[in-house]
Amino acid sequence: SVMWRQELSDLSDKPAHWWEKVNARFVLVLSLALMPLLVVSLAQTRNLQEEAQARAQQAMLGATLRATTGEIGVIRYAQGATAALASAPAVAGPPEVCAAAMRVMAQQVPEASIVAFVPKSGLMVCSSNGESYDYSASPQFGDIIAAQEPMFSVVSRGPVSGTSLLLVTHPVFDRAGVYLGYTTIALPHNELDSVNKALETSVTGLEMPAEFWTFDAAGEVLTANVGLDRVGQYLPAGLKLANFNKSNATVFNGRTAAGEQRTYALVPIVQGELFLMSSWTTRTGRLAARYDLSPYFLPVIMWALGMLVAAWAAERLVSRHVRVLTRALGQFAKGDRSLDRVNLSHAPTELRAAGSAFARMADGVMRAEASLEDTIHQKEVLLRE
Repeated sequence: SVMWRQELSDLSDKPAHWWEKVNARFVLVLSLALMPLLVVSLAQTRNLQEEAQARAQQAMLGATLRATTGEIGVIRYAQGATAALASAPAVAGPPEVCAAAMRVMAQQVPEASIVAFVPKSGLMVCSSNGESYDYSASPQFGDIIAAQEPMFSVVSRGPVSGTSLLLVTHPVFDRAGVYLGYTTIALPHNELDSVNKALETSVTGLEMPAEFWTFDAAGEVLTANVGLDRVGQYLPAGLKLANFNKSNATVFNGRTAAGEQRTYALVPIVQGELFLMSSWTTRTGRLAARYDLSPYFLPVIMWALGMLVAAWAAERLVSRHVRVLTRALGQFAKGDRSLDRVNLSHAPTELRAAGSAFARMADGVMRAEASLEDTIHQKEVLLRE
């Protein structure tokens, strides 16, 4: 009996930790019980997010292609036209026959400022507009002659048109395989921009990328809807365009030189030769971004709300009634015999039964104390007598 009272005294004097309370233990147990549901919810959210991201990326790639359908169509048509001219016998024939072939092709490519054959000497005498020009003194045209392969080139100021243009070239060889020169179609950038704008206005309600540009395998920007002088501020910082020359269609996130977060879409137009890249604001490309954590917030919030509800339920159903009963027990142990403040009418059945048992115990103790006091009083009276 002495040891039992000592253990009770030790428990009452020991400071209670937060995890020893009913509310805390109830929340911890329920959190562990709901943890598998949270993990499953997060896994399903991840799968749904990946599926939504894949669809958003495909939509972004499709919108990029739609936005530049006119421009890409002209460039690819010009690429095929230069290849067709390079194999035409008229190119190696007399200048008037060659010029006639160039004029016919120029009618097929109305966006071109000139269609011409430039021999390896650099002296152009065969062109669609009948003009001649000596390109031998131009280093850039010398690089085209030396390359002897199909290529795209950007000229800031064409000697004939006087404007910025894109050159589409193809080498010309005779039957013996001797290099003769190259055929070229010059596409002014303002003509390509007008093709894109005509497409945008013809498709109502279609969301277009804010900025897009084309580049070759060497990473040189060929065309840009924002202008070649401004496209540098939208390029992904720290990444060279030449590194994408073997990439497939993809969507990735990056930052510009100014530190702005952007989403980029890359589409190969001619595999290994011509590529298209578009730049989207973070808000527009949010669904396609892989760093978006917002879909995971709802399962975590629901799990946290479940913990709060568990704590509230434990407090409402158990803890407050236990505190009332504990307070009454403590006051009774200290000698307070008033039981008016013990109200467990809204408590669960088990706690009401505990309250009733305490009331019966307290009533028995008070009756025994009263009987003992009466016995002592009678003893004192007898002793006095």
